[in-house]
Amino acid sequence: MKIKSIKIDAFRGIPQNLELDLQGKSLLLLGENGTGKSSIIDAIEFFFTGKISHLKSKGTLSLNEYGPNTKNPDKASVGIEFKSGAHFTSRTFSSNPSFPKNFNENIELAKNGKFILRRSQILNLINTTPAQRYAFISEIIGANELEKTSTAMDQAKKYLDDEVRKIENNIKKNNDDIKNILQVQDSNNILPTINDWLGKEYLNNINSLEKLEDCINHLKTITKSSDKELIGALDNISVTINEILLIVKDVTQEFYDAETYKERINQSHAQSDLSLIKLLKNSLEIINKDTANCPLCENKVNSNELLEKVNKRLESLESLQEINDNMNNSLKRIKGNIQLINRDLANLLSKIDYFDELKEFKDELEQQIISLNVFQERINANSFLREDVSGHDFELLHIQLEKNLNNIIIGSDGLSDSIKPSERDKRLNVLIKLFSDLDENLKKQEENRRELKVAKNHAKISEIMYEEFSAIKKRKIQEVYDTVKENVERYYAILHPDEPYENFNLDVDLNPKKKGSTDLRMTIFGEENQDPRAISSEGHLDSLGLCIFLALFEKSHGDFPLLVLDDVVTTMDSRHRENVCQLLFQEFSDRQFIITTHDAIWYDQLKAAQRVHNLGNNFKNCNIIKWDNENGPEIRPYKVRWDKITEIIANGDKQCAGNEGRRYLEWLLMDLCNRTQAKIPAKYYGKYEVNDLLKPAKSRLLELIKDEEYNQKLESSFDKLDQTIMMGNLLSHENLMAGNVSIDEVERFCRSINHIHELTLCSNCKAPLGYYQNLKILRCSNKKCSDPLEIKAK
Repeated sequence: MKIKSIKIDAFRGIPQNLELDLQGKSLLLLGENGTGKSSIIDAIEFFFTGKISHLKSKGTLSLNEYGPNTKNPDKASVGIEFKSGAHFTSRTFSSNPSFPKNFNENIELAKNGKFILRRSQILNLINTTPAQRYAFISEIIGANELEKTSTAMDQAKKYLDDEVRKIENNIKKNNDDIKNILQVQDSNNILPTINDWLGKEYLNNINSLEKLEDCINHLKTITKSSDKELIGALDNISVTINEILLIVKDVTQEFYDAETYKERINQSHAQSDLSLIKLLKNSLEIINKDTANCPLCENKVNSNELLEKVNKRLESLESLQEINDNMNNSLKRIKGNIQLINRDLANLLSKIDYFDELKEFKDELEQQIISLNVFQERINANSFLREDVSGHDFELLHIQLEKNLNNIIIGSDGLSDSIKPSERDKRLNVLIKLFSDLDENLKKQEENRRELKVAKNHAKISEIMYEEFSAIKKRKIQEVYDTVKENVERYYAILHPDEPYENFNLDVDLNPKKKGSTDLRMTIFGEENQDPRAISSEGHLDSLGLCIFLALFEKSHGDFPLLVLDDVVTTMDSRHRENVCQLLFQEFSDRQFIITTHDAIWYDQLKAAQRVHNLGNNFKNCNIIKWDNENGPEIRPYKVRWDKITEIIANGDKQCAGNEGRRYLEWLLMDLCNRTQAKIPAKYYGKYEVNDLLKPAKSRLLELIKDEEYNQKLESSFDKLDQTIMMGNLLSHENLMAGNVSIDEVERFCRSINHIHELTLCSNCKAPLGYYQNLKILRCSNKKCSDPLEIKAK
């Protein structure tokens, strides 16, 4: 499933089509910061996962907003053609890629994006909390689904614990309410207090709270039921009259609305026009553009003109139809409300029968019900439009109705005093209300206690399940950690040979009650069980993070063919970067790499390592030479630095050649200082130039080398550089004398640099020479070199 080509359009910092033709080879990409390297990595991640992880980690940055390039956001897409089967597919922000079935296993591995390593992710492995480290590693090894299950179980456990607390709080509230109802301080006093009140009314005691409901029913039977019924009837009369008066108001308003609609209809159209609407709509279905004769009169017609007239007439009439519909709806509501008035009047009649004082109003109420029924039957659209029925008619009815209802209210006002309950009944009614409230709370309390028992049982089961699952999950993850331990130590030994770091450990906190966390420990300088963050340099921590990632990747991704590294060696020195090259090409040579860097030194080291490991034909080495907002990154195949300089000299561009030569010299001197452990004066900003590096590099080399012949060659080369170095200075800055410099002088300057460079490479394989202090030699750094150059040193 190696990548044949990548096509990126309108994505992140790539405004238009960018195609990387890899042909299944690895990609090594050099580019300064801000030239689009990370946009390419983001595109690969988006293609496989549908996400850009570092946007998500920033919380407020939306993928849909910041993923597409602002120039052509609608065209945003990432497509990949795979070498196997020449299968091409793409992802957009609205569609997903499709893959052949034989890709399924690798695609599943790719979905979490953990074949991509950025330096920010190294920090997630090292400089982070144990919990964040645990979560990140879980994603790499594919245990995140287990973590989701564990989180869901934990949430379920917390939910059930909350349910237990909620029910316990309800029980406490029940207890407080019960005490407040009876005004007691102790729950044991509930039954004695009830019996005390019953005794005051010369009623029998109850022997348990279970008998309270029976007690309440008994109290209800000994109160005067007739008095209660009369009071209820009197209350119902008042409520019913108020309801009727409110409905009367609604009917009055509906009549007002209906009259308004009727007036608009009469002003704009004749009523008969409404019947035309259906006819005109039917005619549209009959008449078409090819109709030559009218279907009604059979006279010849212009079908287009006729259709236009019909449509205009319909447009005019349809507004009338809407007004007519509104009027009809108002009339329907009026009929429904009058029906409700009659229902309430019938109810009122039944309650008046309880009271002889109000029976004088019955005959008139019955007559008003008949009148309203007759009026309701007369209400329809035609009669309303003809003025056969109107709001004025209803006004006459409701004036008489309201008069009668007001008389009933006046007549019922004096009745309440005559049907008041006795003083004993009042006391018994208070007890009934109090005991009913108490009984309701006691029943709630009993129900809550039953629910609490069930809830506690569920919560306990949930806790056991969560802790058991968590314990097993953590043990299994620890087993994975233990299996990668050997590889991490081996990888780290490749990066840091003969350094006092050993006994690497990743340890999961196995406490099942705690969330996942991963502790990182090593033996450093003989001190066991040390957190490397407390002692190690930033470069050592970054290299440790890289080793952990690679070991976990190897364990979890198996034969997954792709490995992406985005600027991961920022803090490592030159010697350790060489060792990173060795680690990658020695342990992962079968992978397709996509490696980006802004560091020219590591870029050259990676190219040299390709030669050392016979991987030159497996790589495409490219350089982003520029980036702009309109076109994005411009990528070209990498040229060997010396070949590029000789090409510039051949073109006669002395200014450019001088600049390139000076940059070549700066890179070479810094590399030599790193390799020989030369002492460079410290600079606050860390930006070293030729003047800072030349003397330390030259002095250190000449001081180290015992071989006189080699020493003389090297000293002679530095002398030639001293004679021509002025050319680089003149052409690298604004200088009036630059015009006097010839192209030949610039060429001699550049060749003197290249000669020093050649002298510091192995004559057999062209790998750079490294200083091995313990052996007191300068030796070819390529461990696979068949005839390594060795030079005695001090």
